[in-house]
Amino acid sequence: MTGSKDFRADLSFLLLTPGRDRVQAFVLSAFHPADAEGTGVRELYVHYIGTRAEARRRGLASALLAYTLQEARKGRFRALRTERRRGERPRGAVAVRGAGSGSRRARIATCCR
Repeated sequence: MTGSKDFRADLSFLLLTPGRDRVQAFVLSAFHPADAEGTGVRELYVHYIGTRAEARRRGLASALLAYTLQEARKGRFRALRTERRRGERPRGAVAVRGAGSGSRRARIATCCR
């Protein structure tokens, strides 16, 4: 994902422990220009989101998604999309997978009006 030409490091975030030695939660995002050309809508895709098991149920993933949405607005994105694969069961904070065979849209949030 991070090696992809569509990866957006500026819209991907890590939440570290106070000692800055471990990742507690993360969001990895991408923008696919070809999709925007085809639809006319700049959508930011959140391909991966996760929270370390011991850090779950504290709202960390929700906070990172809210921050991602805020930053996406600044980047003039009109929508934010997350997807998960059929049959994949979220556990605690959602482990979201990106588009691929067998994917279905799980959520689209409007970020700009």
